Amino acid sequence: PYRLNSNDSEPGWNYEVPTVDQYEDYLEFARSINDRYPSTETQLGIELNKLCSGIKKDRHRLPGGGSLHSRRFPPLDECRAEFESLVKTGIDWEES
Repeated sequence: PYRLNSNDSEPGWNYEVPTVDQYEDYLEFARSINDRYPSTETQLGIELNKLCSGIKKDRHRLPGGGSLHSRRFPPLDECRAEFESLVKTGIDWEES
């Protein structure tokens, strides 16, 4: 997958991801849990914005024409804090 920007201070956290890659990753997950009715790409974007209001859409012009749409995510700690607020509980995010 084509990754745009990553944050060196948060290894593994790509804060800007092409929407097409994001949707493919989601579909792979949906298949892995036998989801017979996965969301559309538009529905996925709507649900992501409900989970984290700081997500911004962007579009990049590609050499030779065309464009690439992406989503820019806030820092990981902000995304986690907003999710915890949404579900009204603290989560131990300790990674193993």
